[in-house]
Amino acid sequence: MANYRYLGYGITDENGIAKLDHDAQGNPIDHSYTGTGAGELDIIASLDDSTKISESSIQSGTYATLDCIQYDSGITGSVNQNWKNTSALTSATSNSNGTTFVNNNASTVIAYFNKQGSSTAEFDWEYPLRVEFDCVEKTGITYWQFRSTGSANAPNLNNYNTGKYRMDIIESSMKFYVDDQLITSYNYDNTAFAIRLVLNSNASIIFKDFKVYPI
Repeated sequence: MANYRYLGYGITDENGIAKLDHDAQGNPIDHSYTGTGAGELDIIASLDDSTKISESSIQSGTYATLDCIQYDSGITGSVNQNWKNTSALTSATSNSNGTTFVNNNASTVIAYFNKQGSSTAEFDWEYPLRVEFDCVEKTGITYWQFRSTGSANAPNLNNYNTGKYRMDIIESSMKFYVDDQLITSYNYDNTAFAIRLVLNSNASIIFKDFKVYPI
């Protein structure tokens, strides 16, 4: 049997459309849901009172929604301020295509995704987490690091081009997927880690829809 958590209610208007405009305590709200970083949610609407809702209630279809710990659309027109150390890159820009990082330096550069509201330190993330994004374009050698030290457990993206990239970091392993196909996995035993994008010399990447959420 499904477990339901009541989010609030709305009343249908003359067009038969209802908007969630009161929270679970009956207070008026101007938004439908306040994120808590809970991960994937399945949301339904029902005609029954919250105390009487069950699987036999008249209800809508299920709508899967991601409540991310942190999100970067990548297409806002300015680079998300949670990306740090991008000053070492030759170029860091954002437009309707996505966020572009370019490294034309002779040495490797690193940009890390800082956890908002914690500190400016790199190593603020803890598993179990999923990191995913759309890779729009890529040249040269790029890879991601999810450990607190060294470059171990770093999936190299050099052999893969565009597509949906996903990294699942759990207690004992990290799994790297491209377009939902498992590419490789690594043993993993660190608790706190950084989300770091590493670009070798003359490498670049365009990405968007960058999500971090618990699994």
